Amino acid sequence: MLAREEVNKGRQLEFDVAKALAIFFMVIIHVGDNMSQLDHNGMPYYYWFLDFIGGPMAAPMFMFAMGVGMVYTRYNSSGDFAKRGVKLIVLGYGLNFFRETFLMIGSNVLSIETDYKKALIDTIGTVDILHFAGMAFLSVALMRKLVIKKWMMLCIAIILQGIGTLFIGLFDSAPKVVQYVLGLLFFTNKYIAFPTTLWLVYPVLGICFASILRRVTDKQAFYKMVLLISSIGLSAISIGTTTVGYSVGRYFTGEGASYYQQNLFSTLWISCILGVSISVYYYISTPVRRKMENIIKYLSSNLNTIYVIQWLLITYTIATKEVIGLGSLPAPMIIPGGILIGLCSIGIAWLWNHSKARIVSSGQK
Repeated sequence: MLAREEVNKGRQLEFDVAKALAIFFMVIIHVGDNMSQLDHNGMPYYYWFLDFIGGPMAAPMFMFAMGVGMVYTRYNSSGDFAKRGVKLIVLGYGLNFFRETFLMIGSNVLSIETDYKKALIDTIGTVDILHFAGMAFLSVALMRKLVIKKWMMLCIAIILQGIGTLFIGLFDSAPKVVQYVLGLLFFTNKYIAFPTTLWLVYPVLGICFASILRRVTDKQAFYKMVLLISSIGLSAISIGTTTVGYSVGRYFTGEGASYYQQNLFSTLWISCILGVSISVYYYISTPVRRKMENIIKYLSSNLNTIYVIQWLLITYTIATKEVIGLGSLPAPMIIPGGILIGLCSIGIAWLWNHSKARIVSSGQK
């Protein structure tokens, strides 16, 4: 199944499918968390489903696919990675400002009363997936510069996760500025979603996975094996977790904040989910290749733009709702609302890219 040389160097459509679906999963959970009042006691299975697609099927899948992209990209020098990392971090803080800080300043200046009580420093300091992506590129750039082998990168990422879990709660009394600076690395407060030490393992898993995938001569047999191993691992961890009286839901819901505070067991469980998912995506990529390949590739290639736009649509919709006094989005409308905002984000991203291309074209004339 594996060749000595790299034989599988082309674009891997299954990862484009994964990212395209994850876009909608991500938007749906963002709509549910921010535009609706989630009540897990009222409709537990519905909200577990939302947390599942918006958890393991979204952010970890993005991170895993990002690691795969680090292996397949043509711009793979340490310098390229470092530059991209810095740009992503700057983009993350820029998004923080325009999606929350700017609105908070505006409401204060205009003396508009809202139910949104987040402190100003919390709005700008939030560490989200763009910040993590930037830190991941910088981390991998450093490890590549030091000529660290890929399996050693994985060992380092696992060790960092263990170290990161030891630091949880140690910065509770630190000044907010310190919390947000250290939040790029550690979980320092509830607005730190993806600290590097706890989440770096996922893109590094993607790097290791892609390094094997590039030598695969029979992808169908390979993904059958991945599906089998991942399914067995998922079943074993789930059964073992339940047997000792620990809720599997803690691996992907807000119970005990354990989703954002990743540890070895949640990482193993989610990694099995990723293995099952990417195998399924491979099998559905064949019909997709014949009908929707260009659309899927476009969504995958414009992921960052769509991500920024969907957040701006959500937060400015919330701001409008606050001003005119509308209530929260009803629970049954979370999925349709998420799909609608996702489609609008894709449309705006297309218009944005089309406008930029026309400006560049006219400038060259």
